[in-house]
Amino acid sequence: MLITCCADGSIYEGNWKNNYRNGNGTMTYESGSKYEGNWKNDARNGQGTMTYESGSKYEGNWKNDARNGQGTMTYESGSKCEWYWKNDNIN
Repeated sequence: MLITCCADGSIYEGNWKNNYRNGNGTMTYESGSKYEGNWKNDARNGQGTMTYESGSKYEGNWKNDARNGQGTMTYESGSKCEWYWKNDNIN
């Protein structure tokens, strides 16, 4: 487990392999957004939860840093929508 700071003010706490984020980890972005979940070769991959600065939250699958597969979006109002995503777009 390693905690690192990035030039943009983000903080990553999690596993590394071959100088890339790999395995389970948490990235807290300077904007206030936070991703908790799996990483592969420095990109969000597998199951993860992204909480946005607005308070909205996405829980679901990621592939190469984009929402991909089944996921649930919970909006700051509390309403929830389940969608299938492809390359960060609702499919």
